[in-house]
Amino acid sequence: MKARCPYKPQACNWCGRPLGEDEECWLARGGLKEGVELPKEEEGPFISLYLSTAHKEVVALLRSPNCDAKKDCIDFTIAACSEACASKLTVALKDDRGGVKVI
Repeated sequence: MKARCPYKPQACNWCGRPLGEDEECWLARGGLKEGVELPKEEEGPFISLYLSTAHKEVVALLRSPNCDAKKDCIDFTIAACSEACASKLTVALKDDRGGVKVI
C-alpha cells in the first residue's frame, strides 16, 4: 500500500535506502499473532521487531487500540521505499511462523 508515511523514517526497513522527508513510501502491514503481547513497559508509538526468517530488525509504528485498522487485525505498519521492499517485508512477516519477536 503506497501512502504518505505517518512518521518520518530515516531509511527503508528492508534495504536501508535513505528516505527523503517528503518522499512517499510503501507500507507493510502486520498483526501480532494470537498470544504474542507487547511488553507492559513498552511506551510510545514505535516498537522494534525482529524478523527471524529474514534476519532483520525493523521499526514498526503501532496502531492505536481504537483505530479502524486495528479492528482488521492490523497492529502495526512498517515503512519501505518501494513496492518491492514492502512486498519482501510482508512475506517475511508471513514467514515468521513463531510470531514476530518484539525487542
